[in-house]
Amino acid sequence: MQRRTFLTSTAIAASAIAGAPAFAQPRPMTIFVPYPPGGTTDMTARAIGESITERTGLPVVVDNRPGGGGQIAYGAMRQVAADVPVVLVGDYGTFGSNAFLYKKFNHDPLTDLQALTTTVAFPMVLYVPKSHPANSVKELVTLSRAKPQTYASQGNGSGGHLVGEMFRGATGADLSHVPYRGSAPAAQDAMAAQVDMLFDGVAAGAQHVKAGRLKALMVAGPDRAALLPGVPASVELGLPDVQMTAWFAAATRAEAPPALVQKLHEHVARAFQTPKIATRFQELGYDTMIMSPAQFAAFMKKESARWAKVIKTYQISVD
Repeated sequence: MQRRTFLTSTAIAASAIAGAPAFAQPRPMTIFVPYPPGGTTDMTARAIGESITERTGLPVVVDNRPGGGGQIAYGAMRQVAADVPVVLVGDYGTFGSNAFLYKKFNHDPLTDLQALTTTVAFPMVLYVPKSHPANSVKELVTLSRAKPQTYASQGNGSGGHLVGEMFRGATGADLSHVPYRGSAPAAQDAMAAQVDMLFDGVAAGAQHVKAGRLKALMVAGPDRAALLPGVPASVELGLPDVQMTAWFAAATRAEAPPALVQKLHEHVARAFQTPKIATRFQELGYDTMIMSPAQFAAFMKKESARWAKVIKTYQISVD
């Protein structure tokens, strides 16, 4: 009986999302975000909500539930009534690395969530202060062996931390991690030369490179970045294992029926194929990254296995 009730109410929600008549006034769709307002994940969620409302008239509520690496947002999503369509918007941590960073995690993203699609992505970049004597990765690694270097990240278990440890392991550089509470304070101390290195996103750091406050030495990925075309990719430098792409994505309840999954996928994907929204993100250095639910599920599985290995190898934890 409970199962039948869920399917019926979810079908009504699916009709509402599609713009078709439903038996009752459609309730607002809720998008849960496991971060505070203002960051890329929040911006992604609000772009999705904006697009859905403009095209369907369906009200969308963005509910920020930061903390616990996505556990709080996931728990809140599970409490929502079955007739309310829900989406969880997160990043590579939400859907990948965080489950391995905590000793106890309240869900398995691979089995407790239904993948919808990835949305946008950008590479992490290695920056140093403008005054730093190194002008290349080779010079930086050599210098670190004579004078150990410090590298800043956005916090323990962040993308900057993960790629920093991969860089240290691949190059043999003598590095110490300095975690900050977010990107802005880490960048400020890097520009002030309070730390020797910074791993941060291309969008966050490129503006400081152009302003002459930082130098970019490497893009942590297979290709160069459009915002920093003169900066070599890690693969070019013989460091194929030092790759860190910050990607963002959307998922829903694991038990959502196929018709609703497909409709939610279409709405999320359309948002980032809309010229206005696509241009907004491209100007910030983000690449559009759309996958089918099946493709995203396979990608999530591959990424999870990768991060599990990295986190175990370098003994990274947030507990």
